[in-house]
Amino acid sequence: VPAGKRIILAFDFKRFNIVGSMPDCPQDSLEIIVGCGNLSRSLGKFCSCSNLSMPDKIYTYDNCLTLVFISDDSSEGSGFLANYTTTDNNETRMSVSCSSNDLVTSSHGTIFSPLWPLTYPTRANCQWQFSPPLGKIVRLFFTSVEFEKGQSCTNPGQDDLVVINGTNTTGYFKKEICFLPSNFFVMKNMTTIALKFSSNADDFTDGTGFMAGYATYVEGEEDTGCLMSPTEVPTSTAGLTN
Repeated sequence: VPAGKRIILAFDFKRFNIVGSMPDCPQDSLEIIVGCGNLSRSLGKFCSCSNLSMPDKIYTYDNCLTLVFISDDSSEGSGFLANYTTTDNNETRMSVSCSSNDLVTSSHGTIFSPLWPLTYPTRANCQWQFSPPLGKIVRLFFTSVEFEKGQSCTNPGQDDLVVINGTNTTGYFKKEICFLPSNFFVMKNMTTIALKFSSNADDFTDGTGFMAGYATYVEGEEDTGCLMSPTEVPTSTAGLTN
């Protein structure tokens, strides 16, 4: 789409029926790639036969989005239906507060820093927490991360950053995010996952913060009957806007 715009991709999950098993979808697959040039990031491949639940909207930071659909000759699904809209980079409908809490469910979600993609406020302190369904794997991806320049995630309490905290059946997971990750995160056997965003008191006016989403699925589930069981339909669209 034209420069200065960003893309919002929306799926009709009643018509999302791509035959294959997560995470690699070796039969049929839909790969979602967001971003232009060196900033492009793959959100991975998606398919229907693993009790997949994913955000019903994908947001890009810039004006580029690529969908790669691949099918083999072993079976047939009905495919997918998606629509996209555009909005200006200097426009937001996100609140100055941590209001994207209403987009977080147990099985899928979308998380924004306050005012994304505009400048986030100083002294922000937001946390989003969810408990994945038992037996499901979490794929967490970031499509936008922009904090104060010159940070290195080495000054806790001073740098602006996102901290991922998770508890699973064998221990504890922690990851600090200051830059756009090169890949998505896969987390297994998780009981709780929390994302915490904090910003310091510096009057920094250029950072847009972050946008993240997550999907859940059952790894390698047999595809028997998956033609009759399309992707799980999101249970809530509260707070979603174009």
